[in-house]
Amino acid sequence: MIEARSRHSLRSTNMKIRLIVPLVGVLSVLLAGLPATGAAAEECARVGFIGVKGSGEDPDPEDNAHRNMGAPVHRLAEVLAERLGENLWVEFYPGIDYPAVTVQELGEQFRETPGTADSVVSGQIALLAKLNEITETCPDQQFVLAGYSQGAMVIKNALNGLNPTGPMAKRIKAVVLYSDPLPNIKNGVVRGVFPKLFSLAPTEFPSAIRHKIHCNPGDSVCGKVSNTCTLKVLDAMNATPLDAPQKWNDAWAACTEAHHTYESNADEAADWLSGILLNTDLAVTGYKYLTPKPVCAGSNPAVQLEIKNKGKLDSGTYDIRWIVDGDPLDHYLPSIPEGGTGHAELHYHGIPQGTHTITFIVDPGERLVETKEDNNRKDINVVAKAC
Repeated sequence: MIEARSRHSLRSTNMKIRLIVPLVGVLSVLLAGLPATGAAAEECARVGFIGVKGSGEDPDPEDNAHRNMGAPVHRLAEVLAERLGENLWVEFYPGIDYPAVTVQELGEQFRETPGTADSVVSGQIALLAKLNEITETCPDQQFVLAGYSQGAMVIKNALNGLNPTGPMAKRIKAVVLYSDPLPNIKNGVVRGVFPKLFSLAPTEFPSAIRHKIHCNPGDSVCGKVSNTCTLKVLDAMNATPLDAPQKWNDAWAACTEAHHTYESNADEAADWLSGILLNTDLAVTGYKYLTPKPVCAGSNPAVQLEIKNKGKLDSGTYDIRWIVDGDPLDHYLPSIPEGGTGHAELHYHGIPQGTHTITFIVDPGERLVETKEDNNRKDINVVAKAC
């Protein structure tokens, strides 16, 4: 009899679930670490894209052209979908439903509650709730986040509130921010009009999460603040209720010469994201005997294969195949985290005398699009001697 045992570990974490699957003749498979059922795994995309709109965008989430993502983020989603094609299943979810108040209202909120704004806090809560909701249904799904302006602020604050080594932070594989209004430091100088006006402390993006921040030249929201922008905003803040709307319009125009140009960044951002999302590589990196040698006829030898995830994404559930003396054993295995290692074990029971050929193949149907397809196979000969 032959048993194939499979287990996965994220560094030192091991799962211990067992399932016996009878096969033809004297073969049987013992799997460890199965994620529920294959059908359930197949219903979930490997990656979910979530967009967060900017101030005043898409006021009616039920009826807008940008799926509640706002124009710049929706354009990025469209270009990314084109880049990925059929190579990777990404679920493009509707954007986060939160107030996304106008710039004038946002400024008033920062003045009323220094250091924070109710609209941004609402967005943070909604984003984290959405991530948790999806994870309950698709526990292996990973995420790409993209936000513009106030939406960038929402994402940055939400992710800074996560445990950087926790499971949710590890699921977030890449983040794109357009015109982040939260203060950032460049060459020792705090940039952006919001920190200058509302004394916001600098907030760095979590270093453990891949991210790309776009701040176009001439955009005072995220970059160098012009004197004209500063004077116009101060004028608006001190205006009478009657004059305030027009004053804020004048201030916003002076501060955002390039703030509405981020749809043109879609190609660059999509190229960067697709370079991460399409970087998948499962490699068979070695094997060892788990039982003493020599292998004697009638004994119960065991061989363990090592599978390394060398890509930039968790592998997602994937298929493997053992071919033992011409007989195939097919089953699927749970996701190997980015940089993690999985193991598959083959156990003989009463091995006959002679030479036995074993072939092990990761992703035999090439369901995964990998950067390398020549490292998925290992051929082994097990010689059982009369001893």
